[in-house]
Amino acid sequence: MEGNAKAARETDGHCISPNPVFPHIRVQYSLHFISHLNVCLPQALFHETQGSYGAAEKLLVEALRTMLVQRGTGAVKKDNPDVARCLANLGGIYKKLERYEDAELMLTEAIATMGKNHPDTARSWCSLAAMYTTTKRYTEAERSYANALKILRQAMPGDPVVARTLVNLALM
Repeated sequence: MEGNAKAARETDGHCISPNPVFPHIRVQYSLHFISHLNVCLPQALFHETQGSYGAAEKLLVEALRTMLVQRGTGAVKKDNPDVARCLANLGGIYKKLERYEDAELMLTEAIATMGKNHPDTARSWCSLAAMYTTTKRYTEAERSYANALKILRQAMPGDPVVARTLVNLALM
């Protein structure tokens, strides 16, 4: 789905796209869905870098709704990394907008959606910890950084992100 046109194959107006995180899981998306996400998500990230958080939020919510409708459910699926990344990005937007309850909800949902040992889960734990630090919830921040470190030390040993997370924890 992420620019890997050769890996995806068209069948009856649908695309069977390999999941880069969990290669054994194949997800069926409509071609309209893929083109919609390829437009919404980059635009949302662009708006975020420009400080247009309201526009970014609108696009991320639209992308999330599209993913959930396409999956045929009103609930977040536990096996969809695209949903988790969208939730995490929304959490980051809400943190910047100082909508901390919404940020916490999106980030905790992203963590539950991605799975325990994925590096993106660690990033969401770090974002949640930073939000807790901002709101002076230090015990929860420390716990969140510890959860992130546990994942990062296993998934990315020796990576600079481990050191940055340790520094963030020390500076709380």
